[in-house]
Amino acid sequence: LTDSIRTYINQKTTELDKFINVRNESLDGRHATVEAFVEIARSMHHRKGDVFYAEVQIRMPGDFTVRAESTQPDLYLAIDEVKDELQRRLKKYSGKQTARRIRDYRFFKKIAKISSLARIQRERRRWLK
Repeated sequence: LTDSIRTYINQKTTELDKFINVRNESLDGRHATVEAFVEIARSMHHRKGDVFYAEVQIRMPGDFTVRAESTQPDLYLAIDEVKDELQRRLKKYSGKQTARRIRDYRFFKKIAKISSLARIQRERRRWLK
């Protein structure tokens, strides 16, 4: 790979950082790591013209893997298409995680009931105003 292709891949993969929400440390005290595997190739089974293949796998903590691939006549188009697909999938995953967290908060709020004495104190303050 040339340096320009490497910098282009780094630029496109670093744009995905804002969609990856990982806590700094996992439960066992080790740092949570995110791994990205990039595969770039030129397809050899086509007779006319070059066809480029780009594949990116992102492994996140918790055994979650996001994978996208693209085949295009231009290498940069293939990389852009892979980045767009990964961005879409990471947004979807992030939205699911946020919805799950909100659902859990609602559940625990419902479980943690206020004691009757605290409820009486709150109503008394409201009446005194």
